[in-house]
Amino acid sequence: RQLLSAWFAEEDIYINSIVEEKRDTDIQTFAMEIVIWCISLLFALIGTSTAFLTVTASMQQRRREYAMFRSVGMDFQGIKKLILLEGIRLAVTPICLTIPILFVTLHFLFKINEISWNEFSPYFPTVKLIISIVLELVAVAGAYWISSKQIRRDIIIEAIREDTI
Repeated sequence: RQLLSAWFAEEDIYINSIVEEKRDTDIQTFAMEIVIWCISLLFALIGTSTAFLTVTASMQQRRREYAMFRSVGMDFQGIKKLILLEGIRLAVTPICLTIPILFVTLHFLFKINEISWNEFSPYFPTVKLIISIVLELVAVAGAYWISSKQIRRDIIIEAIREDTI
């Protein structure tokens, strides 16, 4: 720097340090990873809470239907089976729809950027995908479990008489 500043103006000199460049790249990569994790976490929270609220609202609207089943003699085990089947359908449907959409989207992105699946596979976020699926399943299962507890406590006559506005 001292030798070059004797011959050139300071603004004309640019010295590139490999160590500084690597440090800057590492800092930028770390910052980008944090941003991506935060956005992913935000989407996961939005999706999980939406699934939870959808199930809870659906079960509250169907309280009358379950009370009618109980009034004609269906025991809570039968209602539990109905709730379980509905819960499995609601939990598995988004997974069965989004996984193929994810892979089709990745395929098109790879084609555009000329990347092969083998090049991408070490970087595929398998853990994040599994965590998202488990969170969605837990949210749906929790919502059905909480709602089924309330349905069990409902008094049949009051649940049938109650009109949803």
